Amino acid sequence: MTESRTVRVAVVQAASALFQRDTAVDTVCRTTAEAAGEGARLVLFPEAYVGGYPWALAFGTAVGGRTEAGRRVWARYWSEAITVPGPEIEQMSAAAAEAGVHFCMGVVERDSTYSGGTLFCTLVYIGPTERSWASTAS
Repeated sequence: MTESRTVRVAVVQAASALFQRDTAVDTVCRTTAEAAGEGARLVLFPEAYVGGYPWALAFGTAVGGRTEAGRRVWARYWSEAITVPGPEIEQMSAAAAEAGVHFCMGVVERDSTYSGGTLFCTLVYIGPTERSWASTAS
């Protein structure tokens, strides 16, 4: 016979902070601590929470080209993305360790290894042991 075990899960439904990476990371750390204080052991954040989901931005694209204004918006969006691993992952890992929780969230990740200009919508899993994380880029 198996033992039944209950795990409290917190689902965060906060708006992401487009073009405000540091604000988003601070919100993740604060919200994670609040959820842990309410008994959550797993905290789930939305897709592209850090970096923001650009659903209304076309980045000035049309078939065959991109406008200068679109290039500037893309550069701003790219500059607010994070590297994985990187300082933001370290900060969020420390928050998860302090709160003793696991969390999953979507981030906009810069490809700093190959192209330098590609962004990925990445799912990051962070555990309660500092420096325990994994990611899946898509």
